Amino acid sequence: MNESELVNLINMLNINGLGLGLSVAKHVTEFYNGYIRIESRVGEGTDVFITLPGMSEP
Repeated sequence: MNESELVNLINMLNINGLGLGLSVAKHVTEFYNGYIRIESRVGEGTDVFITLPGMSEP
């Protein structure tokens, strides 16, 4: 799957209100042997970091 196909897949599956975003991110990340890190703070929100092979961690 190239970058363009990945973007199209994510856009196609962007269905508001069904909570599919993190599930799609998990599957795509696993497909590319990456990982997801989640940081959450009560009253502030949640940050989701996706790291794929060849990327440096933020």
